[in-house]
Amino acid sequence: MEGLFAGLSTVDIQFMMNEFPEVNTKSVVRESNIYSGGPATNAAITYSNLGGRAALITSVGNHFFTEFINNDLATYNVKLYDVSLNANTSPIISSIITSRNTGSRTIVTVDPETNTGITGNNDKYLKDFCKRELKYYKIVLLDCFYIERAIVIAREAKKLSIPVVIDGGSWKNGMEKLLDFIDVAVCSEKFYPPGVKSTDEVFEYMSSGSCERIAITRGEKPILYKDRKEYNKISVTRINAVDTLGAGDVFHGAFCFYFLKGNNFTEALKNAASVATESCKHIGTRKWASKVK
Repeated sequence: MEGLFAGLSTVDIQFMMNEFPEVNTKSVVRESNIYSGGPATNAAITYSNLGGRAALITSVGNHFFTEFINNDLATYNVKLYDVSLNANTSPIISSIITSRNTGSRTIVTVDPETNTGITGNNDKYLKDFCKRELKYYKIVLLDCFYIERAIVIAREAKKLSIPVVIDGGSWKNGMEKLLDFIDVAVCSEKFYPPGVKSTDEVFEYMSSGSCERIAITRGEKPILYKDRKEYNKISVTRINAVDTLGAGDVFHGAFCFYFLKGNNFTEALKNAASVATESCKHIGTRKWASKVK
């Protein structure tokens, strides 16, 4: 089951703390971790951990973390297509503080759209990729970073009848151009298109194009979903979370795996919720996998 994940790649540096630091203090922690991250990257690794064959099309570029990212992806058998292979640029680094008391996380990162070395839409690379490689994939997930690239991939996937899923973590400029090319939208409760103020309006807005299946995740609250004309909800198991970092990304990767495996929207959401819940019992974005396999 070949899955393609398109979007953001970062370097995530995580610190575990009992309490969030005060202003103008120096904090010493007992545990820290470093990962290759980003929504599409975490989803691809999740997909691979569950047994799928995952590929990631993103911007890495040429910098001091390039080898680290390449090796990390190779460890999880994720094939990399680097749109910015020859760009000399700085990596996108995210600093994460996770509370040991609540499992909540606070992230400080760089806006990828300001990283001029990798934001350009490499037309030739994408054209060649879509012509030669895209046909081999059975599902596509877009995290909607680098929106112009996402539009190109979604349009071509639609022509090939490949299901296109979007990660609607938050609204990003230009996403309205995707509405005619997507099949499934998995959104967070913070996802609000321009002018939209309620969950009902989110369903209505996202249904205005080709998207017939929409889900809204709400943390530990039930998932709301629309499957064509059916509206319903799915309960989520409540736990004492250890770390919520990347839980949404894990959800999206797991959803793609189970949706492609069974072609059942509701069951895929249930299974994805179970995997994402398990991920919150462990520190970081990777340790959960040994408990699910």
